[in-house]
Amino acid sequence: MEMTEETMDAIKYSVALFNDIKSRTYVKAGDDVDYDIDLDHEKKMITLYFEETTTKRDWRNNFRFGVKVYKNQQSCIRAHRGYANAYKTVNDRIMNEMKLAMERFPDYHITITGWSYGGAMAVLAAEDFFFRFKKVPFLMTFGAPKVIFGRKAAAYINSVTTCVQFKQWNDLVTYLPPFPGYRHIHSGRIGKALNLIELCRPEIHHCEYGDISIYGC
Repeated sequence: MEMTEETMDAIKYSVALFNDIKSRTYVKAGDDVDYDIDLDHEKKMITLYFEETTTKRDWRNNFRFGVKVYKNQQSCIRAHRGYANAYKTVNDRIMNEMKLAMERFPDYHITITGWSYGGAMAVLAAEDFFFRFKKVPFLMTFGAPKVIFGRKAAAYINSVTTCVQFKQWNDLVTYLPPFPGYRHIHSGRIGKALNLIELCRPEIHHCEYGDISIYGC
């Protein structure tokens, strides 16, 4: 099936964004959360990046699978305890920096992105951004674990973001936590068909999002 030029451009943008996530210099704050805010004046875009797992503290948060109430509002969002606790140690700082950037450049588009652990942080940040500013951000994650618990909460976040989550069929991380109730925000998967042997090779398939061929090209 032949791809349109528009689709190909979108895929190239996604690959470039993933490679950008991997190459950035991050600020560490709170509970070892690594983030960066970039201003692209040519594209008129403010991009909030989150880095993948880099420390022992990040690994401990990855395995804190318990569910907690992330926001006690009408939607009553429940989330992965480790990710929610980590994000809440930096949420005010990050959103204050985003507010300052938007005040300087009010017509710029907002993108929030991350890979792996950073993808989980990005999902929470995207909801937080809408909750505070009532502006719909563009959310794009790569190989993110499941951070939201419950269909209602996932549907709510999907409704307040423009969301794309890239998940390879054979990327083990995207199936975690392995418990009923945890959900991704955006459905659909990419890459080769699910294979149990390949699923046991996260060192390969969790790191392939910079390869344009997995997007169906």
